[in-house]
Amino acid sequence: MLLFRIPRIIWEDILLSSKFIGIYLGILIIGLIYNGKFISHRLDPSIPDMFSTMFQGAQFLVILVPVYLLLLSLIFPASFNTLRLFRYGSRERFTAYIFVTIFIITGAFLFIYMLAGFIYGFSLTGTLKNSWTTEIGYPYMILDGQINLETFKISNLISTYVITEMLVFIIIGLIAAIIYAILKRYVFSFFIVQGLILLDFTMEQLFNTSLFVKYAQITLYTWSDIHFGFVIVYFLGIIIVLTTILYLVINKRDFTLQGDGYDDNH
Repeated sequence: MLLFRIPRIIWEDILLSSKFIGIYLGILIIGLIYNGKFISHRLDPSIPDMFSTMFQGAQFLVILVPVYLLLLSLIFPASFNTLRLFRYGSRERFTAYIFVTIFIITGAFLFIYMLAGFIYGFSLTGTLKNSWTTEIGYPYMILDGQINLETFKISNLISTYVITEMLVFIIIGLIAAIIYAILKRYVFSFFIVQGLILLDFTMEQLFNTSLFVKYAQITLYTWSDIHFGFVIVYFLGIIIVLTTILYLVINKRDFTLQGDGYDDNH
């Protein structure tokens, strides 16, 4: 029953800030349009070429992650309200409610983003064919043929992007939730999470050491250098740890009406 009630609750929370939703989605679309110029010069471009720009570099770090965090800012203040805790009756159920909320928001966010990328990619290339499985496709040309083109079958592309990025953004959402539960101001969650991701990216660039961004971004070289089975297991392990930490934080918080401290000013 919990799972069926949460979408309606989230929808009610979103309606209260619907004007911001349009702004945030507009930022995503602008980012997609900007990325379109990077595939125009490629030989025989197709929709996978569009997707190859959507989860890496500046698009991932300074557009996708911040917009996702901004969307959470519309949900978390209401989600962590004291009355919500009383409504679900226990800290365990409340933690489950927060996790399912993050899962639903992440799924909706990525569905809209990927659908927009698919539509825009089709408008740019004018074709639904997948050139990445051919010898004139971008991967074969860039990697000098040193990769199995069967890797880029549509089924593999869809499953890799959907599963990997779902796990990535659930992790980001859980970290934001933990920080918000501790500090009670979403602005701290936003800047701390964004700062940690940029720090990890910097560490990767300078020292080739990364705990998250290296596996969260899907670049062309990711397909040849990283085993996605490992990435999935790694991210699932992080999610289990973060969910446990979230429960422990919620279990120790004082959610009394007088001491709540959460507000709607983020």
